[in-house]
Amino acid sequence: MHSSRLAASRLAITCTLACVLAAAGLSCGKKAPGTFTSRDGSFSTRLPAGWEVKENQENVAVIATDPSSQSIFRPNVIVALESVPDSEDLQAYMRMNMDSIRSVLTGFTMIGESALRISDSPAVRAEYSYTLGPVRVRVISVYVIRNGKAFVLNCSGMDDDYGALRPVFEGVISAFVLN
Repeated sequence: MHSSRLAASRLAITCTLACVLAAAGLSCGKKAPGTFTSRDGSFSTRLPAGWEVKENQENVAVIATDPSSQSIFRPNVIVALESVPDSEDLQAYMRMNMDSIRSVLTGFTMIGESALRISDSPAVRAEYSYTLGPVRVRVISVYVIRNGKAFVLNCSGMDDDYGALRPVFEGVISAFVLN
């Protein structure tokens, strides 16, 4: 359990740092082609048209950012992967991640949590916000565990832009498929 907790903490911090770097304007290179499939074939999703994509950074399978955004915090989508024991409990895993995220972010506020299914696997959706410098950031995270692998899908943007971003993020989430 300790190694699982440490791994979840590392993944939460990796996702948080990736989100900050992506939002700060990290140039991601190639344009999103529409449907993105991970190099290992374990998942696919539809990324927003025109967003830049960078693959395989540490435990992060993909980072997509909106290069046209004029916001201080650039909207982004991140999918992180982590090997976990087959016996890993989804709720416990999500809670460990949320606790780690809460410990490193200023002004963390949990907005809501709900159950859903991704490719017939149980999943948990968590929505939260935090303060980054002068801005409030809103995040939707989806957690799912399948075949010894934890998938964490994060969709982040400035709270002020969230009304316009929400349908974009919902589209990414609804297209997220485990293969």
